[in-house]
Amino acid sequence: GDKLDRVHTLSRPKGRTGGVSDIKYSPRTADNPGGGRFLAVGSHDNVVDVYDAQKGYSLVGTCKGHSSFITCLGWSADASTLFTNSGDYELLYWNAPKGDQIKRGSDCKDVAWDGWTGVLGFQTTGVWYKGS
Repeated sequence: GDKLDRVHTLSRPKGRTGGVSDIKYSPRTADNPGGGRFLAVGSHDNVVDVYDAQKGYSLVGTCKGHSSFITCLGWSADASTLFTNSGDYELLYWNAPKGDQIKRGSDCKDVAWDGWTGVLGFQTTGVWYKGS
């Protein structure tokens, strides 16, 4: 089976003091068959920082736009898009790894996701009571 070869300590950007709420590596892709090229770290600082594991876990992007803490995040199957949910029930989408916000959520309705762990999203339509 898989074994842990090395543990890295991430240097968080200056001003990040909130706890980490979700963390996920990017999935396997044709360009990166081993998976795990990027690491997305969601926090109570209302942002997701994206690190490049192939470059010593250097910070390569920040998804900034939520008005509450990050509750969960996820990658598209091709590792080009991230989704995030926040404590105020917001669902946002981002171009990965840089973190530019995709302003129209409908642009992501047909994206193939590497699983879905979010509470909110097209995949959960019909789960919530009307008006909730």
